Amino acid sequence: MYHIHGRKLWLFWPATTRNIRILLERELREGNPIELPEAIHVLEELDVLLLEDTQEAFYLPAGMIHAVISFMTCSHAGVYVWAINEYLIAQDLVNYHLFFPSLLCPTVSSGKT
Repeated sequence: MYHIHGRKLWLFWPATTRNIRILLERELREGNPIELPEAIHVLEELDVLLLEDTQEAFYLPAGMIHAVISFMTCSHAGVYVWAINEYLIAQDLVNYHLFFPSLLCPTVSSGKT
């Protein structure tokens, strides 16, 4: 993932057997997804990442359970990597946008919101 602009809190949980079971049971029994406050309390191994108004890139593994809280207008982008030979292409795309952020979000370089 590439964080472009804004203040955003990312919450991550690994796709453990227990976490998947909780999510599926909730969805199948009650017919609606788990709410964030409940997920924070019942899912295991919560990890958080607060991104301020800086440009950063991070790896979000396939299957990672995640939620975000945006504290202002935010933008991010992602590149799917389906095979290891595509990783270098994805890395080049992320590096390109880190070097030329105004192409993705013109207000980032000008300081406008």
